[in-house]
Amino acid sequence: MSSPQSAHSGVTARRKKTTNKFMITAIDTSVLMTIARQGERWERWAKALTKAANEGPLVVCCVVFGEFSQGYRKPEMALQHLHSLHIHYDPIQPLTAQMAYRDFMRSRKEPHMLPYHLIGAHASFQADRLAVDSMGDPRQFFPMVDMLFC
Repeated sequence: MSSPQSAHSGVTARRKKTTNKFMITAIDTSVLMTIARQGERWERWAKALTKAANEGPLVVCCVVFGEFSQGYRKPEMALQHLHSLHIHYDPIQPLTAQMAYRDFMRSRKEPHMLPYHLIGAHASFQADRLAVDSMGDPRQFFPMVDMLFC
């Protein structure tokens, strides 16, 4: 089975990129909202993402972009804001979407859970880790993903 291509870098995405010289960090909506609203941990997240950006690209998938962009009149404005933070839009590749849905069907199958499976699959197959600002344990949704916490 071939691996999906990462749109932002042209690097073949696979579960573990041990041979890459950089680390791709997928960012969850929770982190973006903490920074945008200057929530309790926003300064720690700003520093952590600056460090992560020095290690490799910062990306968001379509689900995260859709959630984040709700505060903007036009999607282009949200995209411009993300670019100012050195965060790139990275579409979910077909194989990643297929794997997310398979995982979803093996789980609880509650319709509101599908976005979590898509975000997790994107981080698993198209990135190296997921930055998530969650009060609970996000590993219940993303068991195969390396996490970046603050």
